[in-house]
Amino acid sequence: MSRVDDLLSAPRGRALCAALGHEDDAFTALGYAVDFAAYWQAPLDADDTDVPDEQLRPWAERALRGPDIDWWRAPAALDDQWHVDLLHGDERAATPRLTGAADALATWLANELDEGPQWQPADGVEVSGVWWSAPIVAHGPVSTTRAVPGRGPLGLWFVEDEMGWDRARAWPLRARREPRVFEVHGPDDWAQLARDYPLDVTESRSPDWRRATGRVGKWVIPNWPAVAAEFDAVHVSTWGWLTTAGRPVPVNGAASLLAGWSPDQTYWLTDCLTITGDPVEYVREAEGWRRLT
Repeated sequence: MSRVDDLLSAPRGRALCAALGHEDDAFTALGYAVDFAAYWQAPLDADDTDVPDEQLRPWAERALRGPDIDWWRAPAALDDQWHVDLLHGDERAATPRLTGAADALATWLANELDEGPQWQPADGVEVSGVWWSAPIVAHGPVSTTRAVPGRGPLGLWFVEDEMGWDRARAWPLRARREPRVFEVHGPDDWAQLARDYPLDVTESRSPDWRRATGRVGKWVIPNWPAVAAEFDAVHVSTWGWLTTAGRPVPVNGAASLLAGWSPDQTYWLTDCLTITGDPVEYVREAEGWRRLT
């Protein structure tokens, strides 16, 4: 399968291609694809699925000819990692918590095992619950992205379920030793992760993920404490996100969904990071994020 076909086979890839029909560059189009990612309801950009492949193909080809997309397929930039704390108004930023990953993941697993069928009101309408597959929990594992010239950390620009933050503080981080990083560059990599470390989440995820994908059946995600026994971090490259996010990936008769991740995002599952410099402040303006310090 060609790279063009890879994009056209995935919902976020198709969204990128559709956005290039009215956006000037692949960076802006990628932002559109992220902004319209939703896994707790019917797709926000469902109309893209009805556009014939041949109509989107020229835009896919244009995306792949972009002058500044080498980082799309690159592994985690271990010498250039930034944790972004997104803020509202006068909200204060905290120093990244770089210890306690094992306890946080244990809490995550306990919460997952406690999740039963999602609550249904008397009228039978299913209400959204836990819809993500990332190891998200209070005081949980730190996540990072690389920075790109002229933009700063990608964690400023590309955030699934974006909440309208207007300020940010970005911290430069680095691993204290050579980390063991699992790279997700496409559906096969995500399938391997869910197949090698499976956790059944059918009861908690199926109502949301059925609405988002139309698939009915068993769902699994990676068991993150088990992953942490073998790897320090999991990195989803931008290409991996475009070709995998929101797409039911077959896993031994079940399926898994990459949801709640963002392009080039790395989740750190062990305590191996250190702060390497002063934080950088950003403010959000009409044209995007601007560095203050």
